Amino acid sequence: MTTIVRTDAGFFPKVSARCREHLLQMKPPKVRLVEIVQAHDIKGHNRNIYVNMLCGLNQCNPGLVYFVEYDCLYPPGYFEQELDTEAVNVSPDMLILNDRGFFRRQMAAMSTMAGDRDFLRAVLWDRVSHWHQRRPYLVRPKYGTPVVDFHLPIPAVDVRHGRNFTRGREPPNGVYMAEHDYWGSAHKLFRKLTGCK
Repeated sequence: MTTIVRTDAGFFPKVSARCREHLLQMKPPKVRLVEIVQAHDIKGHNRNIYVNMLCGLNQCNPGLVYFVEYDCLYPPGYFEQELDTEAVNVSPDMLILNDRGFFRRQMAAMSTMAGDRDFLRAVLWDRVSHWHQRRPYLVRPKYGTPVVDFHLPIPAVDVRHGRNFTRGREPPNGVYMAEHDYWGSAHKLFRKLTGCK
């Protein structure tokens, strides 16, 4: 099993160091890390990101692969999920964290993407080679990709630090949570990860 740690052109070293430390503490010893960095002179465009992800997959052994992102925290048991080897597996169980608190995001994202290396490589190559047909998204079934949700008892955390490729996000209902049963105080966690007060 391999985990690919993906960064993008909005790389934030302090957040990355804290999230990487957490990842190393919670991942099983058998999980190998492959780290890929999106070059800073490459425009943050989905096609370029997919090419970068293909480069990461080419460094992996056959078998299961998890993509994780440099600015996300993953809960215990994350690498023990039952995955479908003939689908893109994603979890909709995600908390967004910014300087105002946590909020729920019930939406599948590449930051929780996992599956069989060869299947993911074929899907990514299809997206890259048929980019002109405007089928950009990996985790939307309407673009012809089998997508399976896996659910986490503890949500992952996506840190919004101002340099994210997908920019800032806001809760649909405008409501933030100050605390989470597992992750604790939103304010303290944000300050620990970013160094911002």
